[in-house]
Amino acid sequence: MRPTEHRESPIIPLSRFRAALARPQGAKLVAALLEGRDPAAQVAALSATELYLLVREVGLADAGDLLALATPEQFRGIVDIDAWTRDRLEADKVLPWLAALLDSGYERTTQMWERLDPELSALLFARNTRIFDLSLGEDPDDEPADEALPVVRTPDTFFAVRITTEDAATQAILMRLIDFLYRGDMQVARHTLMAARSEPQSQLEEMSYRWRSGRLADLGYVEHYAALSIYELLDPEAIQVGENSASVTGGGVRLPALFAGAIFGREFLARALERITDAADAERLEMALVVLVNHVLAADAAQPGDAAAMATAAERATATLALGLETVAGGDLEVAAEALRTVALSRLFRAGHTITVRLSHLATPFSLRARALDDPAPAIVEALTARPRPAYPAVLDEPPQDGARAFSSARDIARAAAAIADIAARIAIAEAVGVDVAAIARAEAPPFTADTLVRTAILAAAWGRPLLPTPMAAADLPAILTAVRVDGHLSPGARAAAEAALQTAAEVAGAARAIPGLAATIRGLIDSLETAIASLDPAAIDPRFVAADLAIV
Repeated sequence: MRPTEHRESPIIPLSRFRAALARPQGAKLVAALLEGRDPAAQVAALSATELYLLVREVGLADAGDLLALATPEQFRGIVDIDAWTRDRLEADKVLPWLAALLDSGYERTTQMWERLDPELSALLFARNTRIFDLSLGEDPDDEPADEALPVVRTPDTFFAVRITTEDAATQAILMRLIDFLYRGDMQVARHTLMAARSEPQSQLEEMSYRWRSGRLADLGYVEHYAALSIYELLDPEAIQVGENSASVTGGGVRLPALFAGAIFGREFLARALERITDAADAERLEMALVVLVNHVLAADAAQPGDAAAMATAAERATATLALGLETVAGGDLEVAAEALRTVALSRLFRAGHTITVRLSHLATPFSLRARALDDPAPAIVEALTARPRPAYPAVLDEPPQDGARAFSSARDIARAAAAIADIAARIAIAEAVGVDVAAIARAEAPPFTADTLVRTAILAAAWGRPLLPTPMAAADLPAILTAVRVDGHLSPGARAAAEAALQTAAEVAGAARAIPGLAATIRGLIDSLETAIASLDPAAIDPRFVAADLAIV
């Protein structure tokens, strides 16, 4: 444990994340930045990702004043985020950013341009222009077929640049850019045009992509196949608190609010962070969380500028991290705090992911037969066996929710494991009763679920008939209900007969030992039947409204 004096420090990581959430967003944040005491410093404090997301939120047309204060590193980062699709530069995505940059004047435009990768700068021109070296006697006037396309002759008389795109807006941007670069720094302008003219586009793109990949890798966004290592299985028992694998250092990167917000949905993780009060640990963890989320983003093959994908990655990263942390710490918050200090977040994430994969393996044998059961069993197994990542079926939450989400706690694991056990038991008993569960699961539109047939068989047993999954005649149901019900419930004798019949069937089928808590499962099935018949009026039974609970013909 850390010395006591660290616990008295007012600097706690969770307060940093709360500060990220407390910042105004969208247009309000833009106004706060521009109206502050030192707007340039406040804008410079944003990460490239934060600035990019902010501009996207308010719209590029309304973000001119904000971009005018951006640093060259931020602008380059924005291009890194937005202008690439895997290893291909989408030049058309750079042009709107250049148009906004041009509005800040030629001096700032040149300053920003100088800090872009020279290969990327040259590639933008190579993709959209044809450059003639006038000193070599080349002349665009010798090619009349292209006379309709505009030509810019540079002030140094070295080059003539024909804009090869027919898009008027792009033509205007490139013509203005050439003018600004020659005003700002003639050497930079010449270098860009010469490289665009002489270097193969494939080589320019490859080198530019290498520089961009290196910068993103520093933030955790590595190549997709390399990033998949974040999902390599790791036994939680292999992690030792105090192992000093936490090698990421603070890099001055502020956690975006999009990432910070995900932390507060993870109770155990948030409470563990509250127990860390060292400023160096706070900065390191902030950087480590950015790296982890970006690593997950890359592993999921999502673009770094996709806000929806970033939100999904932040949810999965923090949820799986929280699960791994709780497991490694055994639910002890002080141990968890020490784990955050000394264990790489990627290892804690992998431990959490491993637990979900193990759970998925338990559910996989039932992926077909669960379709024969009542809802929500099919959805539960489908979520648990989802590819490429298992998911927690939100119907198991209290109250139940739609869809699925990432596992985030030991409670999630316990609920899902209990659901798997229940599904396995229901399938085993249905098959012991004589239901062909697999056939029902394969049928395109089966008339009854396996659970419906089991309830019908239980009702028959309660009535003193053989325990068989055979549909009942609607005309017999009033007499059956009169015989087995007392005040809306199964009579003690009827319940005892049903329990004995199910127990015997399970033992005969050899399923009794395979079902943990067989007696509890039998009671649950009988309770399900009791609920189904509780409100039925023997004098007014409509088979249409009974078919979901009982097999009636």
